[in-house]
Amino acid sequence: MSLFYFLLGVYLVTVCAGKPKVTTPYGPIVGFEHKSAVSGSKYHVFLGIRYGNPPDHIYRFQKPEPVEKWPHINHDATHFRASCIPSLRSELEEHVNYSEDCLFLNIVTPPDARQKKLPVLVFIHGGGFQFGDSSMIGYEKAADNFVSQDIIFVSLQYRLGPLGFFTTGDSEISGNMGLWDQTLALQFLHEVLPDFGGDPDRITLAGHSAGAASVSALLYSPHSDHLFNQAIQLSGSIFSESNLDQNVVADSKMLAKAAGCDQEDSKALRDCIEIRTVDELLDAMEKIGELLPGPRTKKFHPYFDKDFFPYDIEKMSRKAPKKRTMQGLVSQESGLSVLYPVKLAKLLGIPKESWATYSKDNLVDFIRSQVAVEQEFGTASARFSGLVEEFYLNGPMSGNSSFYLTAFATLLSDLQYNIPTLHEIELKMQHGWETYFYVIDYESETTKDPTHPIRGPFHASELRFLFNFDGRDKIPFNEKDTAFEGHLVSAIVNFINTGNPSTETVSWPPVSKSEPFANLHLNDQPSLQPSFRKDAYELWQSDIAKTVGAELMKKRLPASKATFRHSEL
Repeated sequence: MSLFYFLLGVYLVTVCAGKPKVTTPYGPIVGFEHKSAVSGSKYHVFLGIRYGNPPDHIYRFQKPEPVEKWPHINHDATHFRASCIPSLRSELEEHVNYSEDCLFLNIVTPPDARQKKLPVLVFIHGGGFQFGDSSMIGYEKAADNFVSQDIIFVSLQYRLGPLGFFTTGDSEISGNMGLWDQTLALQFLHEVLPDFGGDPDRITLAGHSAGAASVSALLYSPHSDHLFNQAIQLSGSIFSESNLDQNVVADSKMLAKAAGCDQEDSKALRDCIEIRTVDELLDAMEKIGELLPGPRTKKFHPYFDKDFFPYDIEKMSRKAPKKRTMQGLVSQESGLSVLYPVKLAKLLGIPKESWATYSKDNLVDFIRSQVAVEQEFGTASARFSGLVEEFYLNGPMSGNSSFYLTAFATLLSDLQYNIPTLHEIELKMQHGWETYFYVIDYESETTKDPTHPIRGPFHASELRFLFNFDGRDKIPFNEKDTAFEGHLVSAIVNFINTGNPSTETVSWPPVSKSEPFANLHLNDQPSLQPSFRKDAYELWQSDIAKTVGAELMKKRLPASKATFRHSEL
């Protein structure tokens, strides 16, 4: 290394009063040193780095603007900044600082990163596009799992709820602001990562739940598809009704009216709604009802805007540059939503006192009122409902409340996660994308609730093994937990480093035309399995689609194919 580059490195990374300091094209950033409680290793942590100007006041409901430079001021990056405002007043937590000024990201590096050119893991948090922030996953466990392996870790925030996804259905407020925020964050990272020792050409974009659906959207949009080179999707796809629905337009107008903005003209409505206070918007959300009782669950999330999404998903997946993807599910995604009427499942969940009496009639009522809805599917609704009831209500334990609760969870899992994910994997495979599919089927004994009538790992159960999530990472691990964590982390690390998640234990092939849903069955002893939910996929993508028609099918599966599936799949 020449003297010039050595001195340049010293200049770019100095220590400011014992704190790591990085000089970027925007200005200097000062973080802090973190010592792992597990290994004793040290890491450089930079929290609350601003990547966009505050999207408030006259900039509300607009695409984000790049942050202005701060050449002569040290950017204090020693603590998490304000969280984006959730759509639900009930999700406001007393100890959290909320603000519309919330476009921040966090970077964690090895202390010697600037002398290298390291791969980067960028993680997008979940929360149904309604709540959540980057602090919910912390940085300590991510440092132990990933930064210790010479991977730079980044987490970011984006606008949520109506502030992130309100739309007039036209160019006045085109919507999808949260996705534009994520895109701007990636653009910002391309400019600053080299100063942190990161390689902008080796970005793995990852996310969980709504974060995974965001990754899905960013994979296909021409505005973002060039900003990272591979992706990891944990339990989420933009192909789901709960993540992509045209009713966002009608729900936005309903919210505006409840907030006192009932103008028909889009510009006049925009002038009115953009000056409403956050309290007035949250009050309006309560007036129109924050949530929905069906699979969609919420009212504000991405929609086809002909801007961020210039074409339909299938066309975008054909045109987008092919990227390696690691994508998967847990085996009982919606179990938690069925058993607990909280957060996004307030109108879906079954109270504990009703678990023992949940019956076939209860599930049939849900199918007919929320899935095969007569107002949506007309005369085809009876045939639609019949197919769903026949598939999900037959089994050796019919008549048992646990059976019907499990059937409800399986139906909901299929609609919200399984079928959309399988459809996305199939489309990627058809267009030549290299995709590694996994299914987590590990229910930890250390967190299992024996009173649950539904068994299996629920949505987000894997996050305690990856991040500081909901305090569950602090629950002591048993031997099987440690083994499972090792397999999961190793697969992710290997994928980030090589593009292939195979480990010393398992050689993991991508899906193929002969086995389109072949997957790694992930538990404490992982193994390969040839398929997952194949019969359910046939039901939704073939039998029901033929019954109601492809266009109507998009009401439940918004990326439903215009042509029916090939028989060999």
